[in-house]
Amino acid sequence: MVAESPPSKNGVAGTAGAIKALLNLSLRVYGSSDLDSLMSHILSELSRLMDVEGISILLPDHPRETLGIVWAKYPENVSPRIMKEIRVPLEGSIAGAAFKTGKPLLVPDVLQDGRHFPGVDQAIGFVTRSLLAIAMVLEDGAVGVLECVNKRHGQFQAADVELGKSLAAILALAIQRASLIESLEKTNVDLQALLDLHTGQVDRVRDERDRLLGEAESHRAFEPIVGSSPAVLSLLQRAQHALHSDITVLIQGETGTGKELLAQCLYQGGPRRTGPFMVENCATIAPGLFASELFGHVKGAFSGAINDHKGLIERAHGGTLFLDEIGDLPVEIQTGLLRALEDGYVRPVGSKEKVRSDFRLICATHKDLEKEMEAGRFRSDLYYRISVFVIHMPPLRERKEDIPRLVSVFLKEFGQTYGKTIPGLDPPVLQCLLDYPFPGNVRELRNEIESAVAVAEDGRPICLHHLSPRLRSKQCFSDPTHPQPLKAQVETLEKTLIAQALKFCGGNQTKAAKMLGLSRYGLAKKIKRYGLGGSF
Repeated sequence: MVAESPPSKNGVAGTAGAIKALLNLSLRVYGSSDLDSLMSHILSELSRLMDVEGISILLPDHPRETLGIVWAKYPENVSPRIMKEIRVPLEGSIAGAAFKTGKPLLVPDVLQDGRHFPGVDQAIGFVTRSLLAIAMVLEDGAVGVLECVNKRHGQFQAADVELGKSLAAILALAIQRASLIESLEKTNVDLQALLDLHTGQVDRVRDERDRLLGEAESHRAFEPIVGSSPAVLSLLQRAQHALHSDITVLIQGETGTGKELLAQCLYQGGPRRTGPFMVENCATIAPGLFASELFGHVKGAFSGAINDHKGLIERAHGGTLFLDEIGDLPVEIQTGLLRALEDGYVRPVGSKEKVRSDFRLICATHKDLEKEMEAGRFRSDLYYRISVFVIHMPPLRERKEDIPRLVSVFLKEFGQTYGKTIPGLDPPVLQCLLDYPFPGNVRELRNEIESAVAVAEDGRPICLHHLSPRLRSKQCFSDPTHPQPLKAQVETLEKTLIAQALKFCGGNQTKAAKMLGLSRYGLAKKIKRYGLGGSF
């Protein structure tokens, strides 16, 4: 039986203390993240405010169509564990009716109400006399039931119902907030897991990218070095071993062979490519300035030192220092360089403090350092320190088969520089270049092609008269020490010129015929006669 009672003028709901308690509980809801602790406190306050023997909060267990007692405050002899195992049916129970309708139910005598579920009393050894069940309602409906049992003094009044509704609203908000926090935490965990997975994948992709980029850099590192002759291939094969390490490299070779170009390749393809690349030709440093240039100096170290100056070694920190013509380094400076290589520190001129520099050294020379060592002009300890890995640059005379390709590269380069399109070389020019010893090596060839392009007509090939006198003065087409009959010399020359033209044109007979001033058919006959088919 559900009883309705008029509001009590002296009811607790109308007191200032109740209002203050409700406010405090509301604030507590938004200031706590521990739901169990919060509910324990709220139920203690509710038990005091409502003046009841027992109070509990029931939440729906939808798959089982029941309500479970999640939080409760009963006399001390009642086991909380047992209470949490109790399930109140949604159908046919007072709590279930309050949950479904969303309306508060006040039952003065549960024995007179057939909906009373005796399972709770039976489980905990308690006797329920009166009961107030209030749905905890949010916008989407009820989320649970607040159940108050046995008023300690008197009967439940309408004022208790109003107070219970206020308290139920606070509890609903607490449960909603806890649910949102739990959902957010779960989402955060899921997102973190996804982020970790994504981060791991990104790291793996980045590592793979870096590996592939490193390989690509390795393959591209030596692209500036033109040539496919055995001498060049041997050079590149050896240089590859020094690419991915900090090993000190000594590059030996004649002037103009491309020692600095190789040093740049080792830097660009090496592990220090993001650091500085400092270059100095020791042969160009004025006497007396070696120490300042390499090690730096402090203000006032000598006359004219008006500011601090960082030396090449310090500026190369984290990168690579290339010292060309290291054979010209004075002996007294070699000691400081050796010390910097050994312990990684350098002392600027005039300073008492050492400066750390982590750098890779690549050096080059056209001199025979072993002879320089014997002559006392180069320290043996420095020589053995810098000659850990030696690379020999072949002179151009030992790789003449690379000349056509080098010429093609230089023609394109200087054609762009001078705004001309040079289709190639007259065959006698190529032969002349092949016969010339090029003491200045690739640099001399490059300068020769630049000079020829500068005076050549746009759209026309390079002719003999475009070459410098020193090349034209050479005997390009015969060897006077081995005279041959004229016909044999002509055939030898013709065969040589055809072979060179085909090689220069990459085997394209149409282009080769045009270069030689022959018809396509005429060139094909000569190729067949000289057995040159399939050679290119």
